[in-house]
Amino acid sequence: MRKKDLLSKNRRLRRTRYAVQGAIKASSETRLRLSVFRSGNHIYGQVIDDKKGHTCVAASSLEGDFRASKAKPKDLALSVGRALGARAVEKGVKFMVADR
Repeated sequence: MRKKDLLSKNRRLRRTRYAVQGAIKASSETRLRLSVFRSGNHIYGQVIDDKKGHTCVAASSLEGDFRASKAKPKDLALSVGRALGARAVEKGVKFMVADR
């Protein structure tokens, strides 16, 4: 990537994180950020704690159960989302903010 493109990407990511942090400050509960990335073939989801700087929960269509299935992309994305939600509940996550 060109340097100009990287700077634009970094600005966009910082702007998103600041918006989510603003939502955190507005409420008394700490909220985590839900990041979803969709490539041409797969979908990835993460629940990120920006204060600690680590990923709490993650799920993707590259995992064994999803990779073996012959489901349509829409159904696959739905099942990845359900798995991500179930894992988040197991970890005790109550509030999330989508970063888009």
